Amino acid sequence: VTFTLCYSLGEVGSVHDSTVFRRSVLHQRMETGDIDVGNGHLIGDLAYPLSTTVMVAYRNSGNLTRKQERFNA
Repeated sequence: VTFTLCYSLGEVGSVHDSTVFRRSVLHQRMETGDIDVGNGHLIGDLAYPLSTTVMVAYRNSGNLTRKQERFNA
């Protein structure tokens, strides 16, 4: 399922991406269940925290399992 949402976030360029997302209407609506991603997830880089709606890679400190490495790939 693909959907597109357009919101003006109104943040300045020096604000971290994860902060902008956390303050966004999109994030708020996802957290309250107003926007249901079903069995899907948003995919974020390691700057974003893992949540029920945002999937991120495993942090690689040199000790990832093969399964974790495949997941990250």
